[in-house]
Amino acid sequence: MIKEEKRKEKEGSMSIWVFVVIIAVWFLLQTYILPKFGIST
Repeated sequence: MIKEEKRKEKEGSMSIWVFVVIIAVWFLLQTYILPKFGIST
């Protein structure tokens, strides 16, 4: 039972990190990458 709870906790924190990485990549695209290609943001 305890192992299952630990695994669920780990999955929850992992999904938060995935969300943070997606936001960071989107922000980088908006600020640096797209303007270099001449795409207005």
